[in-house]
Amino acid sequence: MFPLFLSACATDQASSIHSAVDRAPSFWCAPKMAAGKGRIWIYRTAPKRMGLPPDIVVDNRLYEALRPGTAYTIDVAPGKHEVKLAYDKDKLDIEVVEGSDTFIRFDLDPAPFGRGFFPILVVREIAKIEIHEHTGTDFTCTKD
Repeated sequence: MFPLFLSACATDQASSIHSAVDRAPSFWCAPKMAAGKGRIWIYRTAPKRMGLPPDIVVDNRLYEALRPGTAYTIDVAPGKHEVKLAYDKDKLDIEVVEGSDTFIRFDLDPAPFGRGFFPILVVREIAKIEIHEHTGTDFTCTKD
């Protein structure tokens, strides 16, 4: 929780959408995007007990561990950004466009001694379905 608190103090804003448990319906709406920014969605579909929750790093800033059934949004300035895990060298370089969403799923290597979690760029249509299934997020509405 401490890294998320620190990230809230930073210029770029991050928020987490946790799995749908005892929440008001408006909680399920996607957060409103900050003006002049683009959005990075980071999520995982690996179930509980599958790998340690990875610590996410965007542009050398550490964010909260990515737990099962969660998705994080990070509003960033348009341009190039780097997404990776805190403990790994696998990185994903992305280009974020103002007013647009970029979706990154962290997949888990199924090999017993595989590389663990790694980032994959996902197309909008698939990502929205997966995020909705795993977190209950409703992309037809926004919340402040």
